[in-house]
Amino acid sequence: MFNRVVSKSLFRFYLVSMALFLIAGGYIFLLGLNMTVDATGNKKKCTVHTECEIVKVSYEEFERRPGEIDMVYVPVFRYSLNGADYNYKSDTVYSVKSFEVGDKTEIYVDPDDPYNVYLPEYSDEISTSRWLMVIGAVVALAPVVIALFFGILGGIIYGVKKVGTTENDIQDHYDINNDYRG
Repeated sequence: MFNRVVSKSLFRFYLVSMALFLIAGGYIFLLGLNMTVDATGNKKKCTVHTECEIVKVSYEEFERRPGEIDMVYVPVFRYSLNGADYNYKSDTVYSVKSFEVGDKTEIYVDPDDPYNVYLPEYSDEISTSRWLMVIGAVVALAPVVIALFFGILGGIIYGVKKVGTTENDIQDHYDINNDYRG
């Protein structure tokens, strides 16, 4: 009796854990998918090609996790569109300084919104979002793979076999004379 209670409790714990992993993995996957769709849409909207220059590099605090502050580099780009100058502070932060003030690169600008830009050299959104999708899929599928692995392994270790449905198989496997009284 005790083994059945423990087995049921472990099984319920596993089902709840599996559901949480599926939800967390699905959320991470959908977050990555949303980022990919946004980045791809932004890339399609930004059609006007121009050159930009890094005019400032901010060294800012960035909180990756609560209580853990990292110092990161944030480039500020200047570009011209239709005779007007614009400054764009990058949404992407960098842990190492791989650029200098005065560096030039290409930029694509949305003709309807000059502050909406796509920087091919500095934009790693699509790469990051694809990694999020992979991580989300792994997190979501891990409990399923583990369940299959342990199910197969348990069958090998304990010699579990499928019980047939013929009358002889049932009589060999079950005590059909057991009246549950002793």
